[in-house]
Amino acid sequence: MYGIHFEYRSVSITCPDLLKYRYRLIGAIPEWSKPVDERFVSFPGLSPGAYRFEVQACDASGQWLGAVASVVFTIRRPFWQTPWFTMVALLVLSVFVMGFFKYRERKLKSEKLILEAKVKKRTVELMATAAQLEMKNRDITDSINYARRIQMAIMRPEKELQSMVPLSFIFYRPKDIVSGDFYWFSERKGIRMVAAADCTGHGVPGAFMSMIGISYLNEIINERKVTNPAQVLEQLRSYVISVLQQTGREGETKDGMDVALMAWDQKNNILRFAGAFNSLYLCRFGNVEPLVPNGEEEILHHPALLEIKGDKMPVGTSMRDQQPFTNHTIKVVPGDSVYLATDGFIDQFGGPHEKKFMARRFREMLLDLAGKTADVKAQRVAASFDEWKGNLLQIDDVLVIGIDLEP
Repeated sequence: MYGIHFEYRSVSITCPDLLKYRYRLIGAIPEWSKPVDERFVSFPGLSPGAYRFEVQACDASGQWLGAVASVVFTIRRPFWQTPWFTMVALLVLSVFVMGFFKYRERKLKSEKLILEAKVKKRTVELMATAAQLEMKNRDITDSINYARRIQMAIMRPEKELQSMVPLSFIFYRPKDIVSGDFYWFSERKGIRMVAAADCTGHGVPGAFMSMIGISYLNEIINERKVTNPAQVLEQLRSYVISVLQQTGREGETKDGMDVALMAWDQKNNILRFAGAFNSLYLCRFGNVEPLVPNGEEEILHHPALLEIKGDKMPVGTSMRDQQPFTNHTIKVVPGDSVYLATDGFIDQFGGPHEKKFMARRFREMLLDLAGKTADVKAQRVAASFDEWKGNLLQIDDVLVIGIDLEP
């Protein structure tokens, strides 16, 4: 904004002090002002443009004297308000903006190329690492698979048990490739020995423990010719403690195994059993004498199931100070069925509410097998487990051995 100041004077011979003036600024104030005595006027806040200042004097009688005096002037716009400056400024700004975006584009492309190079390099490194891991994993898996073949060879195939006891089956479902559960069987002088064991842990650690158990059962029974189940477990416990160098001190790892071991004297119809936590289940079907464990008669309706529980201590160190295992002796009759199992089946989660199978349901399943052939029993045990587990993960190794005591 601009301002301008005017001073003016008229000549009067008679009474110059009584003169009055009026003025206007065409372009800002088109109307004449009231007559005033002042001989000056200022116009502040003028915008750029063309103006004409006019002024006229009058005497004491109010008569306007002479012609109107005028001044024409122009206030020019500053250069930054001119159209050419605006055009130049817009052009410069456009060039700057385009240059900035071009710079950013080149920079982003450069950063992208650098990032792609890094990603490519990292991808190559990861692929090399993945290939190494895959190779190592394949080597480990191959080794574990080889260990499984060794473990299965040591445990001997199911058909060998069926050649020793024709009416039998084994339901064996490891959680991993190798298992901490194992079965064992042998015959010494007409005494048929069968064991189901659950070692500490599963997978590779459990498999190592299972090989220790199988090795020492072979030595105790096949070489030392011990057929008393309780004595076998006591000697096996001594071996395990010695091999694992267990002292029983507080904080020491309590590695060991839970075992159900039976000895069937077919000639005399006598079944002996000793257990370390694991139970033996005896099912009697038909109108025969009631089940009699250790001479204590228990009257049950047929089909009847008797669970003979093992001692509450493992084959290994425990808080019970190495007490002897208990021998259970049962008079059996032809047609009785015997089952040995580890806790994997009972502890498996599943069903409509994703709960454990539990011991009660396991006993009911065994009762439902009464009167069935060994093949049908094996199929139903497998179907019961798969149906209960559904799509849930298997949580432990599973082992169930069933034997029908033939005449």
